[in-house]
Amino acid sequence: MFSVNLRYAALTGPAVQFLLTGVILAADYSHVVTVPPTPDGFVSEQVGYLDSEESLKKLAHRFQTKKLNVTADLILFITTLDMLIMQGHNWNHKIHGLAYISAICTATRIAIVEDTPAAYRMIDIAAHEMGHSCGSEHDGDRQRNNWCNPHAGWIMSPVGRGARNSEFSECSKHRIRHFMSRTLSASCVFVSSSINRLANITHLPGTGMSPSSLCRARYPYGDNRDTQDQIYYPECKASCLDNYQQPVQESFLDGMHCDETKICLKGECINIPEKLFPVTKKTATKTKAYRRKINKP
Repeated sequence: MFSVNLRYAALTGPAVQFLLTGVILAADYSHVVTVPPTPDGFVSEQVGYLDSEESLKKLAHRFQTKKLNVTADLILFITTLDMLIMQGHNWNHKIHGLAYISAICTATRIAIVEDTPAAYRMIDIAAHEMGHSCGSEHDGDRQRNNWCNPHAGWIMSPVGRGARNSEFSECSKHRIRHFMSRTLSASCVFVSSSINRLANITHLPGTGMSPSSLCRARYPYGDNRDTQDQIYYPECKASCLDNYQQPVQESFLDGMHCDETKICLKGECINIPEKLFPVTKKTATKTKAYRRKINKP
């Protein structure tokens, strides 16, 4: 979550940061809608699938009816199940997260994010879905008067995000700023929790991780050995082989070394900052700072 905060650190008027106030482990899948095995084998007994739209509706309903009661401005539901969405009459598995727009501090304050343990793909997905919760639609959503290029690769791009996937477009900044400053109630704005589980963070996700280790985490069936082409290190890129042995580039995680004295932060190779963890404090008090609380069931 610290890496998500790094991506929100550029937002101003107001500033937006998240406090992690709790982590809850669900005992079963009763709060969501899973997809049973199908005769054609698309959904098998060996792989779990989650109906993203129906699960989001079910979770929102449980919060509305108080069947689930969590004190937080935003709740992030993280699943290792493969998320699906129904398009026409077919399942589409090219979805990794879903959230309501402008939902912070409302009954629909829920976002679902797919995560593969140790692969750290959730960072970009969570930043994107939480951007929806904070008031931003997709870049290029002209029905909502968003005219930013949907293919430019910003955080809120509706397609695969690219070189700018650690930054918000000007459209997203405007939407989030407008929603945060003009829509939220005072009870949502004030920080009321004294708990911040990000307070004692001392390592970034990529601390101590080599490019080859990142490749193996992302592509366990790829022939990713310890040798790496270092030409892309200054661009914070690793050269990997995917599970079909095809070459692919992966962005370095925050904290991975791109040089002996430099690390990658938000996709840039920079000198190691003197104060690497300035975003959160150990104790959050009631203040007008626009910090958000987040909880994970």
